[in-house]
Amino acid sequence: MRTTIIAALVLSALVLVCLAIGCGQRAVEVQEQNKALIVKLYEEGVNKHNPDAWNEVLTDDYVRHCQAMPPETRDIHGLEELKVFLTETFAAFPDWHEEIGPMIAEGNYVAYVSMGAGTMSGPMGDIPPTDKMAECQMVIMQRFHEGKIAETWITWDNVAFMTQLGLFPPPVPPKE
Repeated sequence: MRTTIIAALVLSALVLVCLAIGCGQRAVEVQEQNKALIVKLYEEGVNKHNPDAWNEVLTDDYVRHCQAMPPETRDIHGLEELKVFLTETFAAFPDWHEEIGPMIAEGNYVAYVSMGAGTMSGPMGDIPPTDKMAECQMVIMQRFHEGKIAETWITWDNVAFMTQLGLFPPPVPPKE
């Protein structure tokens, strides 16, 4: 009897361990799917300058946060606002290209480094083109919900970026 109870406890423990490993394996699979989605988004969206690549990958309540942006674009809400922002960015930097560096995933989050470069040959808002090339290293974190990107945090050294474009320090307006 005692041996049967011990055997049942050992078997129960093994079942629990197997379930835990299986659940852990599923979490790893989801994290790898999330990372693969980001890589595909860069290949098909960013590097091909295709804002429509975001059509099926964002949640309805998507938000992009970026403290380096002007107040009106610091937080972008939803697919349509993001597509306007991307279209304007690709017009300002028609040769913009990014390479993804290290990526890590934890739970519903994927964080990574991206190195972008491009020449400002179109206007950026009301700033005229400088025809200068700039490189920018960004740190990005994406939060996923049910296989889609729900939220993005992105940061970079905006002073270094603007300096490369010849826009920092800001030009002094001519005296009248």
